Amino acid sequence: MTEPDPAPYVANVIAPRPGVCFRFVSDPDPAREGHPMRCPEPVAAAGVVVDPNGRRIAVEACAGHAAALTERREDCRSLAHRFGTACKE
Repeated sequence: MTEPDPAPYVANVIAPRPGVCFRFVSDPDPAREGHPMRCPEPVAAAGVVVDPNGRRIAVEACAGHAAALTERREDCRSLAHRFGTACKE
């Protein structure tokens, strides 16, 4: 069982995209307060998350959201081949 994310997020959505954290957070722009946006923090780890239907999805995460990962790798290059890209340094 994984630990809950210590960093806040606004939607329980798994959105894998190379080089960015898979979580959505609240937009800091006062005009868009409460609207979801991709987490802007740099990628710190890669791993797998399991969706509510039991599907395993390879994702990258920032340090604050990495606690949700299983099969966690601190070096995101270890899973970059799944995305077909190199991770950000």
